[in-house]
Amino acid sequence: QLSNNGKPTYKIENGVAHIYEETSGWTYGGFVFDDAISNSEYEIKFDFKISKYYNNYGVVYLTDEVHGGGNQNEEFRLINLKEGAMSVGSKAVNTAVNIAYANDKWFHYSMQIDKDEKTYTVTVTEKDNPTNTATANASDFPTKAIDRMMFGTALDMQVDNISVKKVIKSAKESRVEYLDIEGNVMPSLNASVAAIKIFFSDKMAKVTLNNAVTLKDSDDNAVTYTGEQSDDNTAYILRLTDIL
Repeated sequence: QLSNNGKPTYKIENGVAHIYEETSGWTYGGFVFDDAISNSEYEIKFDFKISKYYNNYGVVYLTDEVHGGGNQNEEFRLINLKEGAMSVGSKAVNTAVNIAYANDKWFHYSMQIDKDEKTYTVTVTEKDNPTNTATANASDFPTKAIDRMMFGTALDMQVDNISVKKVIKSAKESRVEYLDIEGNVMPSLNASVAAIKIFFSDKMAKVTLNNAVTLKDSDDNAVTYTGEQSDDNTAYILRLTDIL
């Protein structure tokens, strides 16, 4: 049920969230994300069991503030069912997930998303029969930001263990600079180098870098240093306390 401010509503009873409707007619329910799915990579996982569904409408889907209905272009279907056949994706693409689906059985759902590339991989597995599984790939993930998971109309469904999270890739070392005592960049590693500056492909937390960088001389002896981060957290500076 969408409230006046455009956000889905639900009530909690005995630890269970119930989507509920306060008016008659077409109603929808779901959850608004704290942070919208915008760029980068994401993972969506949940378990589900469906008792009934409205044929060929989005059973579970992602959308935004401009809320779409069952067959509207605004929604991206995580699960769509038509006469027992499961599919995923936008209305225009509608990629088949070739699993032997049946009502009143628990299934596990997993989707890996590359938002920048618009690609995704979805795997659905019957929980009591793991050999009944199917994987589908497509490249029609919405370019717009997504801020809610919604559930379809005329639907009797149980959902558990919902997880929607951003996947943070490990940052890579991109380049290294050698600095003299005044902070000037040196053309090469030599006896005048007072610091080594390591640049990374993404921002780094200092706790990740402390005691994680080892510097050794040609005889494999440790070279001591004091570590500090750059102001924008994309570089780590090793200020040497030993002469090279």
